[in-house]
Amino acid sequence: MAHAEDITLTSSLGFSRTCTSQLQQKETQKRSDAQAIAWVVCRDTDLARNLITWATQGFKRIQSENLSIETIVAEVGKKIDEVIGHMGQTRRVLAKLQLHQSIALRVSPSQWQIDLNGDGEISVWEKYFFAIPERNSSSLHFGMPHENESYYQQHYQADAQIDVDQSDVLWALAYHQFIEGLLVNIRAFEVHPSDWSVSLERPVLLATAHRLIGDGFATSERMRHTVLTETDDSNEWIANPNQKNSVFPLALDADDFQTWRAAMSEAQATWQGNHLLPTSRNGRGILAQIAPLCAENQGLNIAQLYLKPPPKGFRISLSSALPDFGKACKTVTKAQPLSRMEEIVQRGKSADAIGMKSLRYLYWIN
Repeated sequence: MAHAEDITLTSSLGFSRTCTSQLQQKETQKRSDAQAIAWVVCRDTDLARNLITWATQGFKRIQSENLSIETIVAEVGKKIDEVIGHMGQTRRVLAKLQLHQSIALRVSPSQWQIDLNGDGEISVWEKYFFAIPERNSSSLHFGMPHENESYYQQHYQADAQIDVDQSDVLWALAYHQFIEGLLVNIRAFEVHPSDWSVSLERPVLLATAHRLIGDGFATSERMRHTVLTETDDSNEWIANPNQKNSVFPLALDADDFQTWRAAMSEAQATWQGNHLLPTSRNGRGILAQIAPLCAENQGLNIAQLYLKPPPKGFRISLSSALPDFGKACKTVTKAQPLSRMEEIVQRGKSADAIGMKSLRYLYWIN
């Protein structure tokens, strides 16, 4: 087992040596805080490598072997199950970390360089894959990776370092909870390529997904509170309005933190069924327009839908009318009002522009 002093995630060589050691260890192995953080980083970056290699080689295999859509769907399902198992392991390790005010480890993501697509080389895009974008850069866009190194030098922070503290652990934990919950949610269903319908085949998984995503909302709120109580100012990831030494791609002011608080409060109330999702026919909001699942003056109780789901075999098809969600639709009352989530997001300064800016906030602040 690597000693704490052998853990180095601030250079390419140190990252390679550290992860070679950490990837040989199991989840249950006893380790220091620094080793636990390194184990999660190494496992997660290796998962990225695994997925990108699988997708790249799989696309070539689909073309060369002319695989059926049924075979592809089955293989995707197996891969999702594999990722769920991985995410569960790293999530459990993160959940046990309690760093308090101490700094456990310094990391430099731009130095985490891996051959991600399995071609035996580290291309320019692979070299900068884990690098952090410049703060408030407006030139970033989603699309195919760049092979021009000057682009990354101009728009990314090649020298960015982070002193990992408890708020950073909570940031990572929330992401793990959300992603694992989403994937578990997906695996509750089966896709039928013959008519592109979806059927509920594992209803029990919906309760697990609901718990994980609910935990993610709670963790995100804990993270927000933890960030606001920090008093140091050294190599920060997410910074509060009083901290200046941060490499986080977005500058957050007091209004942003207030919007974050309101959004998390409303999200939790909606997710737990205390507030209803506006999906009623002729109702307000985009959800009601694209998915009118409930009668007028009703809203969807998300907790009811997840914890008391429809029976196994329940099917949704793009070619047929939306099914009856019955008991999950509840009458809107003062005690159980419609969710104000959309209103809060639109009102918040962080969402004063739709499109790429909103996407960036949603991505970076989980």
